[in-house]
Amino acid sequence: MEEPSENADWLAFGLQFIFGVAVGCFLGLVVIVRRHHGIWLHEELIFLFLAGTGLIGAGLGSLRGDRLWIGSSYRVIAPDAPTHSRTSRAVAVCAMVLGAALAGYSLFRHFS
Repeated sequence: MEEPSENADWLAFGLQFIFGVAVGCFLGLVVIVRRHHGIWLHEELIFLFLAGTGLIGAGLGSLRGDRLWIGSSYRVIAPDAPTHSRTSRAVAVCAMVLGAALAGYSLFRHFS
């Protein structure tokens, strides 16, 4: 992992964060929907779970950038690693931790 610089690319960070929220919420919805029986999670916990998975996706997306979405499928030019400052890296990690706490709390409430 590279050393954080003084300046982050906040526009790229924000766009990756927003896209990560959308992808995380979609994948969270895929997890809680049963094929023929609907949503298995209690209704009051759906928002917490989707907010948690959205924050996990946002943190991962903003931290890894295009390398998360493209991976090793590029052909000619590899995607650049995102430029992070200590603040942007801390925001991404805090989003993932908060998202994991929300999703875990909603699952704990559902199964307890």
